[in-house]
Amino acid sequence: MSSIQSALTAIDNLVWGPPLLILLVGTGVYLTLRLGLLQLVRLPLALKLVFGRDQGQG
Repeated sequence: MSSIQSALTAIDNLVWGPPLLILLVGTGVYLTLRLGLLQLVRLPLALKLVFGRDQGQG
């Protein structure tokens, strides 16, 4: 049982360690650049829509 647990711990450290974090951050940076900084360009509009006054539709 101990050998199975140590093997699972080793796999867990490999999967959830620095390689996965680098992959996640790298993917986010790549997509942000590929989309032309869309998240930053549209942020003012998104904040206006979220926090703006309700127009009373409906």
